[in-house]
Amino acid sequence: MTLQFKEATPSDAMVCADALAIQHEYGSYMYDDLQLTEAKELFYKSLKSFPSPYFDRPSGCYFVAYNVDNEAVGAVGIRVWKEDASCEMKRIFVRPQHRKHGYGDSLVEFIVKEAVRMGYRTMFLDSDKMMTGAIKLYLKHGFAEIDSYYPNENPGAIYFKKEM
Repeated sequence: MTLQFKEATPSDAMVCADALAIQHEYGSYMYDDLQLTEAKELFYKSLKSFPSPYFDRPSGCYFVAYNVDNEAVGAVGIRVWKEDASCEMKRIFVRPQHRKHGYGDSLVEFIVKEAVRMGYRTMFLDSDKMMTGAIKLYLKHGFAEIDSYYPNENPGAIYFKKEM
């Protein structure tokens, strides 16, 4: 299970197109399948200028993972969180047809290494209690459940932190 990670930047239209397609699938999963409502409008508004400014370097980035057949199987990003040494993992998603191949593990491992390379020492993330597979993934990779680190109207929100 070898993946190649390509960064979504304005100068790479193909990777950005794959990233946007994955983001739309992520949105469909979050807001249609799970029927979450928190930040739905903000999420879709952010796609209009993706990847800027949310995932701009030097404080953020967004990567698409490609399998050996050059299929975009998933994606993940980080952005700075409040302090220079803290970041937040955002929008990790493995396409349903590519699940159960360990790609989620690869995405988490990759983005943690990238965050360390960028100088971050702490990573935060939020999820939803309905996302049991994702929660198991985060715990497996050393994330610990914590109290809320920001106001969130989603009653099922759950929060994690990892010291790197």
